[in-house]
This record gives sequence, C-alpha cells and structure tokens, in this order.
Amino acid sequence: MPMPSSTSAVAARGPRPASLRHAPTRGKRGLPEELMPRIITIANQKGGVGKTTTAVNLAASLAAAERRTLLIDVDPQGNAGSALGIPRDDAEPSVYEVLLDGVPLAEVVKRTELKFLDLAPASRHLVGAELELAGEEGREQRLARAVAAVAAEYEYVLIDCPPSLGLLTLNGLVAAQGVIIPIQCEYFALEGLADVLRTIDLVKGAANPRLQVDGIVLTMHAANNLAQQVEDEIRKHFKKEVFKTVIPRNVRLSESPSHGKPILLYDVSSKGCQSYLELARDLGRGMAALLANAPAPSASTPIGGRVGLLSLPVEAVERNPDQPRKRFDDARLDELAASIRELGVVEPILVRRQGQRYRIVAGERRWRAAQRAGLKEIPALVREASDAESFRIALVENLQRADLNAIEEAEAYQALVDEHGLTQEAVAGKVGKERSTVANALRLLRLPEEVRDAVREGQLEMGHARALLGLEGAEAIRRAAARVLREKLSVRATETLVRELVGGGKKVGPGRTIAESPAVRALVQRLQRRLGCRCRVVPKSDAAGRIELDYTSLEELDGILDKIGA
Repeated sequence: MPMPSSTSAVAARGPRPASLRHAPTRGKRGLPEELMPRIITIANQKGGVGKTTTAVNLAASLAAAERRTLLIDVDPQGNAGSALGIPRDDAEPSVYEVLLDGVPLAEVVKRTELKFLDLAPASRHLVGAELELAGEEGREQRLARAVAAVAAEYEYVLIDCPPSLGLLTLNGLVAAQGVIIPIQCEYFALEGLADVLRTIDLVKGAANPRLQVDGIVLTMHAANNLAQQVEDEIRKHFKKEVFKTVIPRNVRLSESPSHGKPILLYDVSSKGCQSYLELARDLGRGMAALLANAPAPSASTPIGGRVGLLSLPVEAVERNPDQPRKRFDDARLDELAASIRELGVVEPILVRRQGQRYRIVAGERRWRAAQRAGLKEIPALVREASDAESFRIALVENLQRADLNAIEEAEAYQALVDEHGLTQEAVAGKVGKERSTVANALRLLRLPEEVRDAVREGQLEMGHARALLGLEGAEAIRRAAARVLREKLSVRATETLVRELVGGGKKVGPGRTIAESPAVRALVQRLQRRLGCRCRVVPKSDAAGRIELDYTSLEELDGILDKIGA
C-alpha cells in the first residue's frame, strides 16, 4: 500500500473515522486530565533546525530541576539517544515495537545519566514504520495510548519527531498537549512553517482538540543582520507565540552530542546551556516555577541523583579553596547584591557535594552577593565532579567572564601543570586558548612578588608586566616597575624604557631597536609555527616595520606562498 500523504490521516473529505474523533484524555490508571503529565511534541518538517538539540536539552533542563521527564524519540535517525550517551541498539525493543507490536512503553524505557530523565529510544526499523502503519486501525492513536499507560510515572513527556509530516509526526501530535516548533534563523527555514501550523490545525480539529502551539523557538541565531531580520519578521507575524529566549549558534552546544552528553552536563556555563535553561523558564511551567517549588534540603541532608536544581541554604554552601579568583571587588559585589535584592539570583551557582555540605564549583561571586543581600537560600545546580574537573570549570568560567587578573590566570595555569600533571599544550586545549597564550601567561610568574601584587591590584597592566620581563634580574625589574608606577607610564612608554635600560641607558630613536619586546617575540613564534620557516619582525617605528621570511629552496618558497595565499 502506498504511503499516505503528510496529512491524509486527518484531512480526508467526508465523515471522519471513529478513531479520529477523540484524543485520549485519561491514562491507563484513569488519571484525570489535570494530573496527566505535560506532553510536548518538538516538530518541524524541515531538518537541520535544532529540533533534536532542543528536545534533548529542554528535557535535560527539566530533569535538572528534579522533574520526572520522559523523552520519546520517534525519529528513525535516533540522534536523541546518541546525544544522551545511549547508543542505538536495533536488537533491543524500541519505539518501533511500541507502535507496531503494542509493546508497553515502560518496557523500552532506558535510564540516562540524569537521575530524573528517561529515554524511549528509536531504532532504524522506524524508517519503514509509516508504510507498515498505513493500513492499521487507529494508527494515529498508538503513541497516545502508549504514553497514557505511563502517565503516572512522569511530570513531563517530550516527543522528538522526524523532519517530516508523516504518520510518525502525526502520532506525536495526537499524543501531545502542546507543540514547540524550532525555527533556524535563516529565510529558507520559514518556508515550512506554514505547513507545520496547517497540519497542527488539522490535527486539532480532527483528532486532538486539546493540541496547541506552546511556542516557536528561534535556533542557531548568529550575530549578523540576516539572523536579526529573520527574527524580526517572525516576531512581527507571530508575536506572542515566539519564545522570548533565542538559542545562539554555540560551539559547545554543537560539541556536546559527540560526547554523549546534554549541554547541561558538558558545559553548564556555556551560552548554549544558559539559553536552554532560560527557554525552560519561558515554557509555562518552566524553570522559574520549578525553582520556586524545588526542595530546600538542610545542610546535613545529602541530595540523591547526579544532577539537580536545588534551593540550598547559604550556610550549607562553602567556597572552593582552590578557586582561581582570589580578589572580589567590594563595590561590584554591593551592586550585584542590590540587584539580587530586587530580582533574586537569576543564574544558579554550580556546586558539588562535599560530605554533608556543598562546595562551589562556579559562581562564588553570586554566592557572596546573595549573602550580602540577606538571602537565606540560593539556587544551585548539583554536579558530580573531580577536583581536577572542578578546578577547570572554575578557571574556564572566570576566563570567559574576564574575571581573572593576569596573575590569577597565570597561577591557575601553573596549578593545572603542577597539581594535575598537564603540559602547557594540554592546558591550552582544556581552556580553549592558544599554547603561546598559556606560555606567555606563565612567564609572568617570573616577576618579583611585589610586581605581581601590582598586577593583581590593577596598578600594572598585562602589557606592562610583559615589557618588564625583558629586563634581567629581579632588582632591575623592581626598580623599573617602581618608575612605571611613579611616572604613570603607558605600556608603550614602558617598552621604550626597557629598551633603554637594556641598551645601557642610551636613548633609542624611532629607527633603532636594541631589544625585541615580548610582544614581538610572541608574534615571531606565531609566524614561524604557521609558516614553517624562520621569520623576523623588524620594527622601524611604533607603527611601521617589515617582516622577513627565510627559505632554503624553491619548494619551501612555494609552500610559504601557498600558506599565505599568494
């Protein structure tokens, strides 16, 4: 029998079959509608719009709030399972057996790394499921009946549909109370939106009168004019149906599925993670409501599960003694405390269990400000993490927020080398920096302690410190630093001073360079690594100079020309 068109099951002319007249409203245990879980289908007929990414990370956000959540994957690609670290196993029962053979949904559910998140996985057999279902009685109701049978076990059920409007998606729409439609911020992504909305209206009129559009979520939003124009156009036409939160293009969000983790477990401080937490808040019974209802454990009660969003007593939380950031500006803490008094703590801190207490992994500044604001409790995400992982998360968060001064950053890198056995190259990979950046930062630890203190206090900038490293001996550096502070010299003037001191006190004219500055040496190293040949940077003045490249054969010259695109 040929496969039906995308809406044939609900758009046929004439009287509707009895199986399409009513959607189920009571579960296997006779649950009234108001006690049923919130069932949400994530659907769009266009692929590559972030549909599975949204399903996985929204489910993870709800589970992190300790809301029992079930994610059902009806997409034959099975990417939702892979993104949660559950490889597809076509030999085991899956959603295919639920739809075709009537296997109870509870028998195919698998536990995930998140305590409150379960997955009903897909299998490749779903590819032919639409053909096999086409002639079956009540084919569009099968998922709805399966979900009703497990209704008492969950508070949220999310259904990830394939990028089509066939029978699998129809089952998802008939089973759901609401639909979330991910839309990529590109013009081609708008073309299928009308078809999705038309299908939702048909399903609502024919098979599921309770179905509604919970919202349109804008995904893969880039910082360019095109994305902004698409967003403005969608908001203009659909107004309140568009979620306020926009999901940005984010490298960490793209990487997390390859590690088999939702973004919440892969990088909680990333923009992608924060966007999905915010999307959950936007979603009616989202994170804002969940946070208000979250359990408030005592300081002596450990919380079960690997990850959870809790409201912790501030006295149950302790600072991390290995926190890379050592200084907190009082004035800025007071400003944040004033904001917290008015709005509360908007972003949870990240903690891990330490005996009967919780130790901060990231967010110490928010915790300190909450205490100043007089809060008794603070929202926190609980995560299992080793000492090394906790240190790395804290370091990366501070680097991303530019919260560390140059010396704190260097000391943190050195701790990764000394205490965690990493090479400079490994450190660079862990924190997302160039190796030369890490090496240059570590050089700052050669400065005398008084000079490092001046950098910590903000009296000297990173550029001053690098220039001073051009001097030999701690005493020479101390005297030069004192002069820089006394005369309030700029970085450029400091570099000139160092060249004069290295040259025996002789004034250096604009056409002469007695010694290369650290910045020039770093540039030379970068050029040599990139081009694979010996390089020299010869400044003529503060704003001009030349670059010299050495080659030993015509083949080497050709290689250099290829690398610079000449």
